[in-house]
Amino acid sequence: MSLTYIALLFCIYYRDYSVEFSATLSSTRNIAMLKHVQIQNYRGLKNLEVTRLNQINLIAGRNKTGKTTLLEALFLLLNSGNPQFLINPNVTRLSMHSTQSHTLFNTIWKPLFYELSIEKDIKINAHHSSKGSMELIVSCKPANSTNVPLDKSVATTIANEFDDWLLQTEFFLRGNKHSEGILRLVGNELKLDHPTKKKLPVSAIIINQRESNIGQDADRLQNLIRLKQTHLLIEVLRVIEPNLTDVQVLFDNAVPIICIDIGLSELVPLTLMDDGMVRVNRLILAMMTVGNGVVLVDEIENGFHYSLMPEVWRRIDKVSKRFGTQIIATTHSRECVEAAHESLQPNSYTFHRLEIHENANSCVSFPSDALDAVFEQNFEIR
Repeated sequence: MSLTYIALLFCIYYRDYSVEFSATLSSTRNIAMLKHVQIQNYRGLKNLEVTRLNQINLIAGRNKTGKTTLLEALFLLLNSGNPQFLINPNVTRLSMHSTQSHTLFNTIWKPLFYELSIEKDIKINAHHSSKGSMELIVSCKPANSTNVPLDKSVATTIANEFDDWLLQTEFFLRGNKHSEGILRLVGNELKLDHPTKKKLPVSAIIINQRESNIGQDADRLQNLIRLKQTHLLIEVLRVIEPNLTDVQVLFDNAVPIICIDIGLSELVPLTLMDDGMVRVNRLILAMMTVGNGVVLVDEIENGFHYSLMPEVWRRIDKVSKRFGTQIIATTHSRECVEAAHESLQPNSYTFHRLEIHENANSCVSFPSDALDAVFEQNFEIR
């Protein structure tokens, strides 16, 4: 379905529901959250604005409309533009060892900029209900210092293209510079200059298919065990495995392993269960850890049978409200959207559909009531 048709449909229904939509958001105001975001010159997004962000947000759209890019941009912004995240696999979509046969400049830095154009700064702006305005500017600039010669094996591929440049980040909070940093190559190593380290205004965790850190999950679970809050995690995990009664962290040669009790003679490593168990465990641990922050989830439906989604959404909503966590998640699944629509309170979530038409990015945000008509008419929303 075309953007024009979706927009027309939305306008018809939004005219009737706009007052109600604004009113219902009032009941979620106790959760501090991002309200809108604008992204310019980042990856495939020349200019994208997403408004009416809610407690829970589902982002859909065809391939290459910028769903994952939106999450990555928010991850950068909410980490105050810390330049180390510009080489983080959650942002670069590459592991550092994958750059051995290419220059870092061409494989990691340039692709961050729209159409590989480093002349135009990346700008990510957002408004947070309690923290106010946030802005991140990422620029690629010529280095001012003399470059240290590299070893012969990489001198021709890196020194000529990479050493002349550095990445600079500047993060502004309520119009005032909050922090800045620089990433550059010194010798054959990347050097990180982050002199103005300050507490993050809003914490954020990103969950995607590329990176999984079992040790990090175990650390988060240990913290919940100390706080005696594992019952909340167990309650959600039981949606998938009803026999589960406990979750613990054990160690095998100093390596932490999350294990669960499902009524067998021994505890079972969580990783031996299905992907849905591992993924929902990671999601809930992230939500309980970040507290009053934002959890960004790519393809949230992965690992779940559609029949479980309504109850999974109800549990996510409960934890979100309990810890004041905002969820921004992408999906390719109509069943996932329908389950959220069925299970969540109308005031607690918003559905957003990204489109691209003639190289112009756009987003249509649907209040929950407008989705009723979309589902009744069986319109394509993914």
